[in-house]
Amino acid sequence: MAKKPALRAATVALLAALSAAPAFAQQQQQANVPPPTPEQIEALRREINDRAAAEFASPEEIEALRQRQLEEERARAVTGYTNDTARQSMSRRIDLIGGGKAEPYMPQTLNLWSDTVTSLSFFDHQGEAWPVESASFDKRALRVNNDGCDGGSAARLEGMGNVLTLMPCQFWTTTTMQVLLQGETRPMMFDIRSGSSSPNPVVDAAVTVSVQSDVPSPYGTTRAGELANNWINPSARAIRIDPIDTRTDRSVTPIIVGPGVTTDVSFMDSSQTPWPIEEVVFPSGVIAINGACGEIETGLQRIDLKGSSTFYMTACNNHRGTIGVKLKGRAGAISLMTVPALPRQSQPDGTVTVTVPGVSPQERPMTVATAAAPGSRGGAGQAAYNPDRYLDDFLAGSPPQGARRASISGGGGIAEGWFFDGALYLRGSFEIVNPAYDAGGSSSDGSFRVFKYGPPVGRILAVDLRGREFVMNIE
Repeated sequence: MAKKPALRAATVALLAALSAAPAFAQQQQQANVPPPTPEQIEALRREINDRAAAEFASPEEIEALRQRQLEEERARAVTGYTNDTARQSMSRRIDLIGGGKAEPYMPQTLNLWSDTVTSLSFFDHQGEAWPVESASFDKRALRVNNDGCDGGSAARLEGMGNVLTLMPCQFWTTTTMQVLLQGETRPMMFDIRSGSSSPNPVVDAAVTVSVQSDVPSPYGTTRAGELANNWINPSARAIRIDPIDTRTDRSVTPIIVGPGVTTDVSFMDSSQTPWPIEEVVFPSGVIAINGACGEIETGLQRIDLKGSSTFYMTACNNHRGTIGVKLKGRAGAISLMTVPALPRQSQPDGTVTVTVPGVSPQERPMTVATAAAPGSRGGAGQAAYNPDRYLDDFLAGSPPQGARRASISGGGGIAEGWFFDGALYLRGSFEIVNPAYDAGGSSSDGSFRVFKYGPPVGRILAVDLRGREFVMNIE
């Protein structure tokens, strides 16, 4: 490196010497001293130039100086016993399995390093992020999420995500930290240490903690509170329930519910006529009927559906609940149980249609087929008899498309039945005694008869061709 003041002084001396040469020569002549020769002046000039060049540092000297500066910087930056200390950062996973609600989690060790940030992330055993509810630590020894190392005492952070950032306050540190996850009842303890005399210490840079706990996750959401129902594919199904006759099935009918799914439940009789609902009773906070979820309360909530035959149900959590339904004019009540759907095991019900034996008190809408029957609710001006165009089809045993076969008990299997367009059609070798049918017909030889009931009936007294009476029950 050049020293500018020294170079300037050498230049001034050279100029002064050159400018003073005539005067010096004159003085030398007066003193009988010969003037300097050109060779002497040139030698003097070279000497001055050499002295000026000596003021500059050589490249080798500059490089040596830079090395000493970087070595000084390195010595100040390295954390350890010698300049050769080189920490080795590593990532690892910790699996914690809870043995029961009263069993604590095993303490875990964390190896930190001075001036190094370490991340600690929490997940459940399915890989979903699990937020931290609180973290308790000593602020004199540890900094957590930029809080600490300020001379304070113990601290407790709340309302965090699932990632904690840790950094020790000193080179040598021995302390502990307690972490409680949201919804958990047991905290996890971490034994934290920092500092080592090893030339290659191993340091935790990123640590993930997978927790398998018996604490249930929020219904329909992840541990972070996000809705997780992409696995759901609701379906529709039809069931039959008799509120009085429990000989076939004494268990409560389950309705599968899912998070974020509204299930509609409709009631009708065998002729597909809607059956009005008088009231619905359900546990508040567990199930929501025609409204939003409320707080879980003891006892039941009762609502009047004002004659509607359908209600809309939403599950509020992963608890089971029972629903009582009272139909208008129907003896007994229908009990339903909501069962939460499980991923990869069951799908929720989107639409449920419940058929109830008997005749709905609601007026059935008039159709072409029912209006063609004598004695139907067509009005006083209706003709006494209009043939049903479907009687011949049922008499031939080839019902039209859309007909549903009826289940008939009694009669020894001599009768067949179908439900079609809100009416019941019976075919066989018998005569009906009671109740009166709305329309009928027979084959050309009289061996087969067909009868129509609109709306359907559930019990019929008949006689066979030998005159023996029998009772048919139709479902």
